[in-house]
Amino acid sequence: MTTEERLEKLEKDLTRAKRQSRLLVAAVAIIIAVFMFCAKNGAVQKVILAERFLLVDSTGRPLAGLGVDSSGQPMLSVLDENGERRIALGLATSRQPGLMLFDENGKSRIALGLGTSPSHQPELGMCDENGKVRIALALDTTSSHQPGLVLSDENGEGRIALGLVDLPTLSLFGQPMLGMCDEGGSLRTELGFVRNGQPGLQVLSPAGQVVWKAP
Repeated sequence: MTTEERLEKLEKDLTRAKRQSRLLVAAVAIIIAVFMFCAKNGAVQKVILAERFLLVDSTGRPLAGLGVDSSGQPMLSVLDENGERRIALGLATSRQPGLMLFDENGKSRIALGLGTSPSHQPELGMCDENGKVRIALALDTTSSHQPGLVLSDENGEGRIALGLVDLPTLSLFGQPMLGMCDEGGSLRTELGFVRNGQPGLQVLSPAGQVVWKAP
């Protein structure tokens, strides 16, 4: 290659390099302009894909988390200053929504959600410091979905039940009824409206036999 040919090739290479540099500068300028436009107009990304989000304070202490639990269901958790979970909102293993409130020891104290029955009726449970359900409020799983309240002892045994019940054999529906149980959970006393819509009271044996009633 002659000297003239080398100079001609070098000139072409320099011209190509200058053209590529101008294109690179123009591309960077466009990217910066788009970024500044989005920032100025408050544009945000509409979709963010992630398996977990963690909210922290200025010191890096976790405050809340959004992710997938061990059963593969989405869960939102709110933590206290000690890192204990105090609020949980998500789907249970039954894929029904639920909300749980925890005390400072991590014990579930209040649970609100939809039940596992086919009709998925709402349920509210309140627990003591040992995790035993002491108060339960729900709609039953019958076709009329009557409300009911159950009070339980420290062992979790239902002792008092209050609600509306259906008595199809008596053609009575939505009748108020109060029931009281012994320590074993056996119904011992019933008070409510029975035949012809009249009030009635009956006392039962541990085996469930009527030992006294009025009228």
